[in-house]
Amino acid sequence: MKKLLAKTDMDRQKALLRSGLSHLIMSYKNKPMSEKKLEALGKSHSRNELNVKPTLYPYWINSLLVTIAKHDPEYNENLKKAWLLVLDKGVAKIKDRY
Repeated sequence: MKKLLAKTDMDRQKALLRSGLSHLIMSYKNKPMSEKKLEALGKSHSRNELNVKPTLYPYWINSLLVTIAKHDPEYNENLKKAWLLVLDKGVAKIKDRY
């Protein structure tokens, strides 16, 4: 994994992550602009471009949830379930483009 991220601009990556999370949330509410963004993310992460294998996404989701739990004092099981609903729906759209 380190090899994949060796040349990554982490400041830019942080901004992209923030944007991606926003689109995942908005996509859950079926916002057309976010649907298109998730399609673009799916294409850029597909086997023909970044080649992010679908088997890696559960690790990403788990890491995100661990991070949220660590930094959000109001995090609880209900909030975890809400995040999982949003993430699972959006990530499925991204994985479909693989």
